[in-house]
Amino acid sequence: MNVLLVLLLAVTAAVAQVSVAPLFPVSAATFDFALASSALLLVFSGPRAAMFALPLTAILLGFVTDRSPALLLVGYLPLLPVAAVLADLHVPINRYAQLLVAGLSTGLFVRLLLALAAVAHGAAFPPGVVVWQLFLPGLLLDFLLLTIVYFPLRFVGWDPKSMTLRRSGFAA
Repeated sequence: MNVLLVLLLAVTAAVAQVSVAPLFPVSAATFDFALASSALLLVFSGPRAAMFALPLTAILLGFVTDRSPALLLVGYLPLLPVAAVLADLHVPINRYAQLLVAGLSTGLFVRLLLALAAVAHGAAFPPGVVVWQLFLPGLLLDFLLLTIVYFPLRFVGWDPKSMTLRRSGFAA
């Protein structure tokens, strides 16, 4: 995929995260456009484009929000290994299910990491409230966003790519 298009997608995801996502909260959670754009880029463009876009999106999102770019980068990084493990294990599920498993597990990890960072800065951490008002609504919103964007892209003819890198070099 063209580098300029990946850059445009990263900027659009960061801007949408701070301008559109707060308009549609569910309890304490909002849509995670950065996660959705990186996950969909992974599915439709492959891991190389996602490896470029994921850190760029996390850093841009950190710059436009009050969150640490490094914390966001650490939070979004599990997307690539989870998708690669699912592809390497040859689990008999389709790309949509792989996208959901990788995207939802990464979304849960990001929210857990951000909640733990808030606790480290002195916020209260009542587990029941965090689970019912942050984690579960966040999973629902991630599921909806990934589904709402995935199926129209498949409908217009975009085919999913392999989620693993081609092996080469000494280990091949």
